[in-house]
Amino acid sequence: MSHFVQNTLSGLKKLLDNKDRMKTISEEGEVGNVSCSFNAPIQTTEIEMFERENNIKLPEDYKAFLTLHNGEEYMN
Repeated sequence: MSHFVQNTLSGLKKLLDNKDRMKTISEEGEVGNVSCSFNAPIQTTEIEMFERENNIKLPEDYKAFLTLHNGEEYMN
């Protein structure tokens, strides 16, 4: 598993408060809050099947992310 992916997700989770929210700052300097939730992981067999069915090869770091969290959602 990619240490880059694990370290990035770990750092992001440390920014979340106990309600899964974090402060953000826009390009214009406005401070806001967003909520962040992580989806459940998927199996490597699902990734392999997706690659086979779509005749594509996903980047290794992205596959590592999917096996930890099959996506995440940000909400204002």
